[in-house]
Amino acid sequence: MTHFKKIAATALVVLTLAVINTFAVTPSESNFDGPDNDYSKIYTITEKDGEGRIDEKPSKRVFWEYPQLHAGQTRTGKLYIKNETGNTLDLSQSSINLPYGNQQALLYITTLKITVATTGGEILYQGSYGDIAGRHIFPDIKPGETLEYSITLSCPFNYEGDPAKGTAAVEWRIKAAAESSNENNQNKTVLILCLSSFVIISGLFIISFIRSRSKQPN
Repeated sequence: MTHFKKIAATALVVLTLAVINTFAVTPSESNFDGPDNDYSKIYTITEKDGEGRIDEKPSKRVFWEYPQLHAGQTRTGKLYIKNETGNTLDLSQSSINLPYGNQQALLYITTLKITVATTGGEILYQGSYGDIAGRHIFPDIKPGETLEYSITLSCPFNYEGDPAKGTAAVEWRIKAAAESSNENNQNKTVLILCLSSFVIISGLFIISFIRSRSKQPN
């Protein structure tokens, strides 16, 4: 009986966690406009009359877009990307642009370490902030889906400069493109052709096998 109660309690915990995960919601967009918010940002992608639009809240830069971490300091924030269109969107053209025209700021930013991870703990990027540019970090996003990422930035203990004087803006530019339906149709056509070829080859093999058996003497 005690063993049964333990199993029931475990099942209840698992069910409770599943319910919590199922009904987890994105914070209200009004929460991003607070005067003290420099640690969370949301990009909302919408479409009207065939024209796409990306709204960014807050419009001001958050800490990873204008880093000012002192030696030994670490900060973590949240980035959300919300797809309110009816299409699966390709985010591979999104880019992170470093201030290459400002060598002093670039030197500081390249000393920082950044980690971009999913809520499930999957590391999408981890390493020098200076090496993140040009990398494809964000996966495709489905209709109605909201992707949530944690962004952790840290400054090494041996940094001796003044970040307020030695930093500059890092531009995170989110770009979205609807996936081509033609490409999906081509993939389906290839799959159908492969299946058809398999059926034909299998049929010919069976016919050949039956004929060879029928020619054998009894």
